[in-house]
Amino acid sequence: NNNNNDNSNNNNNNNDQYNNRILRQSLLELESCVAKKLRNPDKTFITLKTQVPKSIFKPNTTINFMNIDASELARQISLLEFDMFVKIDSLELLSLCWGKPKLRMIKCINITNFIKHFNHISNWVSTTVVQIKKLKDRVKVYSKFIKLA
Repeated sequence: NNNNNDNSNNNNNNNDQYNNRILRQSLLELESCVAKKLRNPDKTFITLKTQVPKSIFKPNTTINFMNIDASELARQISLLEFDMFVKIDSLELLSLCWGKPKLRMIKCINITNFIKHFNHISNWVSTTVVQIKKLKDRVKVYSKFIKLA
């Protein structure tokens, strides 16, 4: 049993090292893009080519929200949202077109998608919390979402 814990710790350390290397690479690429953007504000420079970190789940494993580490779930959501965020052009923000139904899906598709994603996450959180019947279990789920935030 002790060997299983050692193997698990080694796997976690290897995953952490791999994920840290990928994160450092992403930050360097992002820093480069920001520097280029400051030199030429009218041009788009975000072209990240990072690798997706290895899955922390074994194949064919049922994933339960309560069994996922809150910081890992937050990291995965952040990666997804970052991909959506970098697609938003500054003109989408300046034109305020997301509030104009006729222009929403034509001129500001990226910010509209980001807003839809935000609403989807909000609905997921509220639905997940209110579906739990027992108060004790609801408190656990609510606490998990607080840690996630």
